[in-house]
Amino acid sequence: MKLPDKIVFHEDYESLDKSKKAAIKADHRDKLLYRTRLVEEETPSISPRKAKAKGLSQFLKLAGIGLICIESQVGKDMGLGIYDPTSLNEICFISNKDNLMNKFYNFYYGGIFDSYLSK
Repeated sequence: MKLPDKIVFHEDYESLDKSKKAAIKADHRDKLLYRTRLVEEETPSISPRKAKAKGLSQFLKLAGIGLICIESQVGKDMGLGIYDPTSLNEICFISNKDNLMNKFYNFYYGGIFDSYLSK
């Protein structure tokens, strides 16, 4: 089954039929979306933003990057902050206005996480 190219999150996901949900939960080509899906399934009462943060944290951990991701605010912007777990310094911030996947991949390929990769 071919999934739509558009990334869907919690609200849209709940309205999908079982076969489409199963396809997303299968070993999906987009590992970040896959981790977020699993978080939403494990804890249905969690907010979509917290599910994204937890899914991103799990994705980073699986990629060998030891950082944490939490829901945060910079000025008036709400979004996801990615932090160093030992110093608690903010590494980067992804606003809710930004496309999570695009912004994250720009940071990743821009080398922001290179010093945090597990050796």
